[in-house]
Amino acid sequence: MISVMKARDKPVKVVICVCMYNEDHLMLRRTIEGLKKNITTFLSHGITPDQIAVCIIMDGIDVVDPSISHYMDELEK
Repeated sequence: MISVMKARDKPVKVVICVCMYNEDHLMLRRTIEGLKKNITTFLSHGITPDQIAVCIIMDGIDVVDPSISHYMDELEK
């Protein structure tokens, strides 16, 4: 699954890579929620949310939990 980044007004300053193997959508959701909780820390360093890119890297399509596909669709919306 590859998501195309939309055009941004500001350049990306931070790229966060989330590597996963066979985790289900709940584990990925917890990781994403943990990243959201740190937005205030980024803001205190002058980095706005639109300057942060999150890349989710999956190690092999055969082992990806089926629930991930549905969760990724939710994230796209």
